Amino acid sequence: MKKITLIFILLLSGITIGFSQNYNMANGTINAGCAGNFYDPGGPNGNHGNNQNITETFCAQAGQYLTFTFTQFTLGNNDYLYVYDGSSTSAPLIGNFTETTNPGVLCTSTPGGCITFVFHSNGSSNKAGWKATLGCSATPVGNAAGTGCGSANPFCTGTTYNFPNITGNPTGLGGSGLFNSNPSSIYGCLEDTPNPVWYYLQIANPGNIDIGISQVSNGGTPIDVDFILWGPFSSLSAGCGGLSTSNDIDCSYDPSPTEEANITGAQTGEFYILLLTNYDGAAGHIIFSQTNSGPGAGSTNCNIICNVTPTNSGPVCTGSTFNLSASTVSGATYTWTGPGLPSGGQVGQNLTGLTPPTTPGTYTYTVAVASGSNTNCTATTTLTVNAAAQVNPGTASNI
Repeated sequence: MKKITLIFILLLSGITIGFSQNYNMANGTINAGCAGNFYDPGGPNGNHGNNQNITETFCAQAGQYLTFTFTQFTLGNNDYLYVYDGSSTSAPLIGNFTETTNPGVLCTSTPGGCITFVFHSNGSSNKAGWKATLGCSATPVGNAAGTGCGSANPFCTGTTYNFPNITGNPTGLGGSGLFNSNPSSIYGCLEDTPNPVWYYLQIANPGNIDIGISQVSNGGTPIDVDFILWGPFSSLSAGCGGLSTSNDIDCSYDPSPTEEANITGAQTGEFYILLLTNYDGAAGHIIFSQTNSGPGAGSTNCNIICNVTPTNSGPVCTGSTFNLSASTVSGATYTWTGPGLPSGGQVGQNLTGLTPPTTPGTYTYTVAVASGSNTNCTATTTLTVNAAAQVNPGTASNI
């Protein structure tokens, strides 16, 4: 009788009992639970093998974001792990990880979504591999902005940007043998990619765009900055899946602390991808802006730096709660306004635990770039109450 009562109580409280499972990387697709460990092909007690080429996809439970927290990561020379934000290698690239470049925390970008891993090893020097802990979250965790092509930072060339550079990753995400046995087929003139950070832009008005780039240490000392620029592409996803020297339109490995990247004859709607590296490894800032203007000068779509996402996966009953999140823009601040928020708005990138209103309402956020320029942008999302007194997350739109 006690056992039956306990089961009945668990069912009423909505508790789900899960079991941890270990996954050694192998070809296939896994509908993963919210607990377990993900290992390289050698498992928890062995090294990964030689000459391995393995693709595995993990998909989250409905309504959940699947997360992988890497606590160990050591690959052999010229071995790599690609990570894609989706159910195949045609999805956007989250990042490329070699040797001891730990991926940190990776996650699906949509509830119930998938994440795909591709592992390659050469014919020698196998290592201990990796261990990642699986977990689930009802809200997006987010992959670190700018750490890979798929999580590239959007930028607008209509202002001067001043971003903290990357340090502590001297081997870069594009070390020798990252994509294949000839890394120059991807990275053009760059002999290596230490402390890399990725950005992308979309063309608004056609023409030429010159981007002045410089880097200084936190003490103000000029330090070497290098870059490669790819394009044009139809989207960020298409670009990340198609980087090669055939679409490398500008590149510099010069030791100078100032560079200029040039796009000639850009057309409306085209995407371009920019990789910047910090060769010296000193902490500091990268500064860039469009340097040309007037007749023949193009411009970018600055609204790509704005995005607002209702994180509910389905209808929300009146009186329950919902969350809103905004895209990450380096060096920016956020202010939200809308029903139920304090007078004057609420500051913060993410809002959680909001109670839906009983009448239609609009939530708006303004993102202000730290440079103090006038390139603020706004985005809105609406919550509509229907006759059944339910609230549906509205679609996001840029203004």
